Parts: sequence; structure tokens; C-alpha cells
Amino acid sequence: MGQEGFDWVTGIIETRDGNYTLAGYKREKDSSHVDAWVTQLNRYGEVMWELSYGGAGSDEIKALIQTRDGGFALCGFTDSKGNGKGDVWLLRLNAVGDLMWEKVYGGKYDEKGLALVEGADDSFLVSGYGIYPESSSDMVILKIDRNGKGIWRKIIREKGVGVAECLTPLSNGNIIVAGRNYNPNNESLDGLLLSLSPSGSILWKKNFGGKELESFVDIQPVSGGFVLVGQRERRESRRDLWLM
Repeated sequence: MGQEGFDWVTGIIETRDGNYTLAGYKREKDSSHVDAWVTQLNRYGEVMWELSYGGAGSDEIKALIQTRDGGFALCGFTDSKGNGKGDVWLLRLNAVGDLMWEKVYGGKYDEKGLALVEGADDSFLVSGYGIYPESSSDMVILKIDRNGKGIWRKIIREKGVGVAECLTPLSNGNIIVAGRNYNPNNESLDGLLLSLSPSGSILWKKNFGGKELESFVDIQPVSGGFVLVGQRERRESRRDLWLM
């Protein structure tokens, strides 16, 4: 870690054996692109293993989880694979970081994965956004089976900006997604919370915010509801922590 170039950490988890796994991306000295990067440390901070994944373009990891089998799943986006633009990228690793499989999801436009959870049926749920000609960005949510085959893909198109920053599955199979979107009523960005059915249909949607720029970036289920963490940016460019 920390050799010439730079290493950027976008996620860290404590594994069930008491170690720590970090993921993100790195750029070697004199390189024009970044590669996905994963490392595991023991409880004393010593490197147990460190691996990079990627190709000729830029490849970034934005989220990682430990799966029920003790391995790892990671999501982000890749310019090296798929259609040559930014595509959602999902990787499965075993417990020591060996690549089991990788899959790319997307079309001719940029799509990026930002968050990842494991469903009760061993599927994977990914949220993020896509950039399309008819909008600034739209929310993208995917459901993928345990072998990487896409089950469904939901694009939520609205006027202006839409980003699905995080999500969590419920015991009834529904999915709660949080992020931000443009609210024409107050002509600003609001924190957004929406519920999807197990098949990806929108059940309900709620905006939270006012004249400032608000966004949710994480969601944690608690007894009887959710805790949402976000940020609120005031017009004078001051940014505050937002907890709901």
C-alpha cells in the first residue's frame, strides 16, 4: 500500500474473522488510468494480501461486502470492459481475493454502480446512476443472481439529476433505495427515498428537503424504520451533515 502513484480507499469492512478488507482504486506512477484495488489487513494492520483488477482503461471499485460464503462481492464501474464507456462492474472474489467471476452491465451510455448489498435469496442488488442524452443523470438499480446473471434492471427517469446512492433489502423482499433527485417544486436537489417491489416496480417515493441541496448517502434499517445519513449544502457553499 502507498507506493508511488496513489491509492484511494472507497470502502472498508471488518470481516467475520476479525481482519479488515479495503477496496478502491489506485494509479501507478506515470500511468494514465486507475485500476481497481483490494487488500486485506490483519488486526495489527499488516498486509495479508493485496490485488489489483482491471484493464487498459480506468476501473474503480465503489462498494464491497463480505458474502455469506466468506468471500467478497465488489461493485463499481469499468472503462476497460463491456462497451468501452463507463459500465456497471460486479466482481466476485473468494476469501483470499482470487477472482471467481466478473460481469459488466450497461449499454452505449455511461452507467456506474455506487452501492451493493446481498439479498436474502443470495442475489445481489446494485444501485447507481446512468448518464443519458435526455437527462443529466438517472437512477439505476439492478438485481443480479449469485452467478452474475441479470434478473432485472430498473432505470428511474425524471427531469434533471437522479442518483441512487445506497439501498437495503427488507425481509418481505421489497427494496429501499436512497439518494437524490431534482425536485421541480422547490427547483433544487432533494434527498430521495423510494421503495421497490421484489420485481423492481416502484411502490412509493418521497422527497425530503427544501431550498438547499440535499442528498442521502447511506441508509441503515433499524427497528420500525430507517436511519438516513446525508449532506445538506447551503447556497453559500457550506456543507453540513444531515441525519434523519
